[in-house]
Amino acid sequence: MLYFVGGASRSGKTWLARRMLESHQIAYFPIDVLMMGFINGYPDFGLDPETEGITRGEKLWPILRGMAVNLIEEKRYHPDYLLEGDELLPKNVAELITTYPRDVRACFLGYTHIVPSEKLQSVRKFEPDWAEFYKNDEILLSFLAEQSEYSQYLRQECSIYGLNYFDGSEDFTRTVETALQYLIGNL
Repeated sequence: MLYFVGGASRSGKTWLARRMLESHQIAYFPIDVLMMGFINGYPDFGLDPETEGITRGEKLWPILRGMAVNLIEEKRYHPDYLLEGDELLPKNVAELITTYPRDVRACFLGYTHIVPSEKLQSVRKFEPDWAEFYKNDEILLSFLAEQSEYSQYLRQECSIYGLNYFDGSEDFTRTVETALQYLIGNL
């Protein structure tokens, strides 16, 4: 099985991926690694980490799709695997699910209705290193507000394409656990 976990930045994607690894030995690949590989190793590819997730997602999708198809079609050589990142877009993942319905499972995470200052408190609780790296609260609050808007986009797209969207605005921990239970429901 190939799992996809997409969503807004700081929504719990990596935490969910780590939980899948710990509880079910499902390896994961953070798409940020691929993105930074292109940025640092192949600048002519033209990928800018400061562009919005939708633009990065469209630019990376042909490569991600190729990787995914390889993992699916050669599954006898590959264990179950999880790809996670904010560059995953519901329409692209839905197309892959349509093509490989028995081999792909996906969900998206976000936070559509949380006040940025409350989200910042949550981030400081669950990811203190990330919050400490950015010393300017105004930058962090602006970023989290943008990610809340991105979450709204993802929720709408998931609704259109029939994908599961989990919103962590109210209870981050429970949301990640619920998404985990959804993903492993077929194990």
